[in-house]
Amino acid sequence: MQKQPWQKHLIGLSFIALIVFSLNGCLTADSTPKPPWPEPPASEKVTFEPRPQGLFLSFDEYRKLEGNIIELRRYIDELTAQIEFYTGEIDG
Repeated sequence: MQKQPWQKHLIGLSFIALIVFSLNGCLTADSTPKPPWPEPPASEKVTFEPRPQGLFLSFDEYRKLEGNIIELRRYIDELTAQIEFYTGEIDG
C-alpha cells in the first residue's frame, strides 16, 4: 500500500506545529499590556508668610499645597500599580 504525500511528511508537519504552538504561548505571555511609567509629580512652590502668631497660609497658597498633595497621591498610586504589576509578573 502506498503512503499519501502528506503522510510522508507527518513528522515534519508535527514538528512545525509543535514549534508554532510553543511560540504562540511565548508571544501571548509577552504581549501583556504593561502600565505606563508614571510621570513625576509636578509641584508648585508654596510660600508660608511669617506672622507673630506663627506661619500664615493664604487661600491661594493653600490651593497650591492641596494640588501638590493630590499630585503626590496620584504618583504614589501609579507607582503602587507598577510594583503590583511587576511583583505579580515575578510571582507567577
